[in-house]
Amino acid sequence: MTKDDITQIQSIFNGALKEILQLPQGTRTTILLTETGFLPIEIIINKKKLNHHNRILGKPTEKLMQRVTGKPNSVWNEEMGKLIEEYELYRTEFPTNKDLLNQHIDKKNTENATDRMNEERTQKMKIENWMTRKDTTKPGERPEYLNRLRRKQCSAIARIRSSIMVTKTNMPGKFSDKNC
Repeated sequence: MTKDDITQIQSIFNGALKEILQLPQGTRTTILLTETGFLPIEIIINKKKLNHHNRILGKPTEKLMQRVTGKPNSVWNEEMGKLIEEYELYRTEFPTNKDLLNQHIDKKNTENATDRMNEERTQKMKIENWMTRKDTTKPGERPEYLNRLRRKQCSAIARIRSSIMVTKTNMPGKFSDKNC
């Protein structure tokens, strides 16, 4: 799967979320994913790859393992080497326990997503405003209101929290009178 494929899948996923929550197409991905508690598709795919790699490492005598990892210059080995380096996992210290591996990956994913949000925060004013008003910005955690309220109510809250709701303070150029 190429980067373009992942980008296209993420775009389709974002479009579906925006349609469900009735949000404008211009809603920033960072806001959309954090407000809904989803992680980017790329992070999910990386986690699956690392778990699969861990599963393969546990069976070194199988023919598939020998075919896949037996060639040092294979695409699989190059991709896994990059992922292992990115997630600070090393073959000698690779956790054999799936739960420990998932905890490490989740911790690293949260750090990476938070770093991305902070980086985007400095570049985009809308995200800066959203992050200063939001109590907690934990990637991958679903806000409680999504579990309790109906879709239209969730849509209204998401619009208000992301400053997409047409109000006098959000759209100062649209209204001459600032009083409510």
